[in-house]
Amino acid sequence: MTDEDALERAVERLQHLIGDQETRAVMGQIPSWEELATKQDLTALDERFTAFDHRLAALEERVTGLEQRVTGLTERVAGLEERLTGLEERLTGLEQHVPGLTERVAGFEERLTGLEQHVTGLTERVAGLSERIGGFDERFTALDERFTALDERFTALTDRLDVLQAVTQQTRMLLIAMIAAIVAVGSLAVALMQLG
Repeated sequence: MTDEDALERAVERLQHLIGDQETRAVMGQIPSWEELATKQDLTALDERFTAFDHRLAALEERVTGLEQRVTGLTERVAGLEERLTGLEERLTGLEQHVPGLTERVAGFEERLTGLEQHVTGLTERVAGLSERIGGFDERFTALDERFTALDERFTALTDRLDVLQAVTQQTRMLLIAMIAAIVAVGSLAVALMQLG
């Protein structure tokens, strides 16, 4: 039972008691309420009324505070409802974008799958080219060795050619000297024949 209910019941009991006593006094059965009430009873009733009055004032303050809280909560609820409405509108907008985004994601996934396959093919080609490059390295090494050997042979042949050219030059000079000697001998023979 709340304080308001207790106060209301006490007031009703007092009113009922007062009304009953006044009715009996009017009928001449008992003296009036004022005649029966003693100073002590009045003091007790006054104290009880004062206590009830204080409790009623406290309850009124609580009710006022509760009303203020209800007002504040109502304002908060209104603000939350506005925010909820805004969120619902944003959600609706996002839901409208979802199908398009889903299609774009599916397209990206397809492109990604194609790119992954392409990368796999390129990786295989790179592996094959790496193997071929390894073979080329071996062939290049062999060719380099052959080139070195040929270069050495060319150097040796060049040296021999220089020697042959020197010998040829000497031979030519010797032939020229021999021809000159033969010519001189021929001239001498002609001269001797003319003298004889």
